[in-house]
Amino acid sequence: MTERSHRIIRGIAAILVYGTYRTVELRRPEADLSDRPVIIVANHFAGFADPVLMMYGLQRRPRFLAKATLWSNPVVGKLLDLLGVLPISRAVDGSTESNVGTFAACHEALRNREVIAVFPEGTTHDESSIADIRTGTARIALGARASGADGIVIVPVGIHYEDKAGWRSRIYAQVGDPIDLDADLDLYVEQATPEDDSNRDAVQRLTSEIEARLRRVSPDYSTEAEWDALGAAAEVALRADLYDPSTPVSFGDREELADRLRSASLKARDAVQDAVADYRVALNHHRVRDTSVAAYSRVGGALPDHTARSLLGALALAPTALAGLVANAIPIAIMTAVRKNLNVEPVTMATVRSLGAPVLYGGTWTVWASVLRRRNVRYGGTIAWLSGIVGGWALVLAFERMAIVRDGLMGWHRMGELGPTEEVTSARRAVLDAVDAAIA
Repeated sequence: MTERSHRIIRGIAAILVYGTYRTVELRRPEADLSDRPVIIVANHFAGFADPVLMMYGLQRRPRFLAKATLWSNPVVGKLLDLLGVLPISRAVDGSTESNVGTFAACHEALRNREVIAVFPEGTTHDESSIADIRTGTARIALGARASGADGIVIVPVGIHYEDKAGWRSRIYAQVGDPIDLDADLDLYVEQATPEDDSNRDAVQRLTSEIEARLRRVSPDYSTEAEWDALGAAAEVALRADLYDPSTPVSFGDREELADRLRSASLKARDAVQDAVADYRVALNHHRVRDTSVAAYSRVGGALPDHTARSLLGALALAPTALAGLVANAIPIAIMTAVRKNLNVEPVTMATVRSLGAPVLYGGTWTVWASVLRRRNVRYGGTIAWLSGIVGGWALVLAFERMAIVRDGLMGWHRMGELGPTEEVTSARRAVLDAVDAAIA
């Protein structure tokens, strides 16, 4: 793949990412790895959405490794070949003899100071923590070093999804501390033992270190309920510090605070989860959200600024959004029906959306372009594609702002009727107290 091709694919990935997710936050250490051979390792919670996100987020062109069974579909296989993806065979799927060629290709890429991207769990899943990782990454790294690749670094990336199957949710990607293989080799390879991938003890020690560092930056909760409750508690605590509590809390800040809560004692975590459960009962009873409660406690009966700004934004976007609605009504209806009626796991839905949406929307715009040309509409093709892309984007933004207005007005009305009831405010204070105690 040429650099020009990479820029085009990265641009397509950016459209897919920002068309699907509302915000994307990326935090990385300050180390400059632009001229080093790099192996990226990431958790694999969202199927095809994960490599799309990484293709967008990585400045350098990566060579992905993917399970060889994907090539059984000829269409998918051709796409993977086009993207320069390398097949990796797993023992569970049969013979692994073909991996010799793949490992050799990885060694050559690293000698050329390129980037390899691996999902070391070996498969995608819907669990709340990463699975035990495979030894392939360590074997590639040690084998490449032995073949002459110097300066290899292994970089863990934790990908956090607010709702991987949901539309316009949020993503946070955290880049962890890299493993400098040359500098740290003595930690994994004992003296007078082979320094290549034939050294099973070295492979296992390096694999354990890769897994430990990947767990530090990835979601790693005992249950889905714990992840949900600690994330909700973190959001309540962070919202209390906002000047305008009706504005969204940073998803990255939320996930980092939730991770700190996860590191607390079992007793402290249980206290946080119990407080969140009680607060949710109070909110549901009064049919309000924490956003409204926090805003009311800060500004009293005044309409939150974020609600007013969102209304003005929606009105400004309305004309362009209308064109986007006309151009995209059919694919929107199809994708909505698929999500409601297709009984699949969230990880599968994330893949279906990432693969199907570009074809569905692009095909619709192509049809509209053809219709307008046949009717001799001047610049019909340009109008169709601009209405689909620009109008579609305006439609998304307008819809989100109207949702904010709806929730803000409903919350403002409910809090105006209720006032700061003791049940709600005391339950909220209990969450804040539990969070403070857990991270003290």
